[in-house]
Amino acid sequence: MAEAAVAEGFTPEFGEGAAAQEQVPAELNLLHFLDRKDFVDCAVRLPAPAPGSEPKGEDEVGGGSGEVVPGHRLALCSASGFFYRRLIVEAKDLTIAPVEGCGDLPAVDLPALPDDEELRRQVDVAGLFPLVLRFVYSGQLWESIEPQVTAENAMGLFALGELLEIRPLAARAFGFLETSVLTPETSARLLYAAARLARATPSSSSRGGGGSFDEPVARCTEVLRQGFEQVCSSPEDLDLLCRLPLDMLQPLLEADELEVLSEATVLEVARRLLRGRMRREEALVTLEGGRLSGAKAAGAPVGGVICEALVVEAPSPEVLLRARAEAPKYSAATDALQLQSGECELGKDLVLRIPKGAFGPGKPGTVAVRVRAAVSREVLLVGSLPSASLPLATAGEGAQTEVSLTTPDGNPGGTLRFKWKAEAAPPEEPVAAPPAEGAEGEGADGGGDAVAAAAAAAEAAVATSAAQFAATISEEQASKVLEAVRFSQLEHKDLLAAIKDPVLLEAGAQQRILEALSSRLDAYESAGQEGSKRQEPRPSTVRRSPGEATATSAGLGPGGEAAAAMQSGGLGPMGLGGPATSQAALGRPPAPADAGAGAFGGAYGSAALRTRSAGRRVGGPGAGGHPLFPCAVCNAGSLVLRQRDLRWTIECSRYPSCNHAVLLPSSIMAAAVDGHCASCTLRLNVDVRTLTVRVGHQHAAALLKLPGGVDTLRGMCVAGCNDTLQRLGD
Repeated sequence: MAEAAVAEGFTPEFGEGAAAQEQVPAELNLLHFLDRKDFVDCAVRLPAPAPGSEPKGEDEVGGGSGEVVPGHRLALCSASGFFYRRLIVEAKDLTIAPVEGCGDLPAVDLPALPDDEELRRQVDVAGLFPLVLRFVYSGQLWESIEPQVTAENAMGLFALGELLEIRPLAARAFGFLETSVLTPETSARLLYAAARLARATPSSSSRGGGGSFDEPVARCTEVLRQGFEQVCSSPEDLDLLCRLPLDMLQPLLEADELEVLSEATVLEVARRLLRGRMRREEALVTLEGGRLSGAKAAGAPVGGVICEALVVEAPSPEVLLRARAEAPKYSAATDALQLQSGECELGKDLVLRIPKGAFGPGKPGTVAVRVRAAVSREVLLVGSLPSASLPLATAGEGAQTEVSLTTPDGNPGGTLRFKWKAEAAPPEEPVAAPPAEGAEGEGADGGGDAVAAAAAAAEAAVATSAAQFAATISEEQASKVLEAVRFSQLEHKDLLAAIKDPVLLEAGAQQRILEALSSRLDAYESAGQEGSKRQEPRPSTVRRSPGEATATSAGLGPGGEAAAAMQSGGLGPMGLGGPATSQAALGRPPAPADAGAGAFGGAYGSAALRTRSAGRRVGGPGAGGHPLFPCAVCNAGSLVLRQRDLRWTIECSRYPSCNHAVLLPSSIMAAAVDGHCASCTLRLNVDVRTLTVRVGHQHAAALLKLPGGVDTLRGMCVAGCNDTLQRLGD
């Protein structure tokens, strides 16, 4: 049958008249036959264009029409291992396809790619195949296609070189990528494409010697690691990053060599990953019967507008404008709508999932509603649903609601009215496990069975690849994501924000955050302490802070050797918190009655509080003035650590306007503000600082109350959680 198809392919053009008109070209090579149908004896089926893709212009490479392209076995097999295997080794299994002007020819399908929008954008198989043919027919000369190679199509050419096993094309395209395309700005999308291809392509052995995407994955990962901070600043790149398989993303986040300005960048990636992929308790919210009225979008956008709703777990005016859906299930959009005098019906219900843990009274989550230009995607109007009134508990008749929309500059922009209702969200489909290796070919004894088994294995690989990317992660996997974050290296403000983040709490991060708050004292602990497990900072985040320098010079650093007396008390950044009795001044409800008594709270505060209206302060203005927490007497100042009459004291920063003060035991010869009290900070909902104090060797009575050989106490809190300082006596 193949021979008959070949005969039908070239006979019509070789009559006596055609032979008489044929002239010998000045230069003879395979390119002379590229666009001719003489001697064609096979065909290649190009994949149909992806749904929604725009047609190619006349000047663009390829047609992307899903057409069947005729070719010559000799040319294709001499350059491509893939075509050699399909057209020669497995020739008897080829199917026949009609080709215009050539009759019926044995046809080969190009390797399948995962159905992924980003991958198809970078690897436009139908559009790039004409370039591949030109490379093959030119004798594999890179110069024959070099003028048409761009930053946009280089990854596609490399991918086709590997998939079709055209070694010189893959090598030259990869070289072009490394030298001209691969930068921190492009590393995320290139890594994403390479990783998808690596996971979707059968291994070299199963393909009979096929290429590998391991090298580009490794190279892209290296560049991304070096420019990680820059990559994460792009919402599009961060989205691609969070869609990578977990076994590829976790080692990247754990790496010491990860270049970030602060650990907060890693926390944000983990947060985004968990929001988009962790299995959470969810409700299904439906916005139905929507109508947009009084829309004041500038002009009439070409192509109309679309209305979209998406979950935003950390809302702010800027975030509402620029936020991207954490996962497709957390967003919904209409088709293109045409505004008529600022009015239009939405035409379809918007159905999206809502993570329950982020919504409700006191929760940060909201549903952003935006009107965008359908073509340019520019945000024209924006608003948000009140999260506290989301009907998460019951289903039934929808409640009538309206959302006031504003323009990006904050001016009134119209109203969106609709009904909404909620119901229990159905469970998500579990990720299918990849088939056992060799299972597809079980029982095959060669020939057609082997080919069928190989084809089935390839399809299974593509399906498995799709399941690995952006797949829902389990509770155990979520814990591994948290392990990559060095919580002890986060700034205090980041830890306080993290303790309130619903998705982090759902993932089980609370204990890690509490330990990180407590680890502020680790800098003062003995470096040789057994059993301690401390997360070291990444080299890129290491910065010597002023507090560290002061602590060292004061003699309160690791090892516990203190200076004779400190003229300045308090190290590190300023605190903001306060005890239970100061909550009214901060607009917060008071702490429970057992939170502590007196101005400081706890046994120490109630027993040792003394007010002093006179005394000589040691040190200049502001010396040692790092706040511990707000003053509960004047509700305006902050309590700070200072020296007065050669005695350490905690007094109000508004002295002498406020005379609130307490003397520390006279046995304390050195003191410093060293960290934060995790317990009181969480209990009182304010930042509470702790002290490191040193007892003088001449105070034997006080030293006898301490463990043998110890003269320095660290992590001393005076906000009510311990009475250690009281037990030292006056």
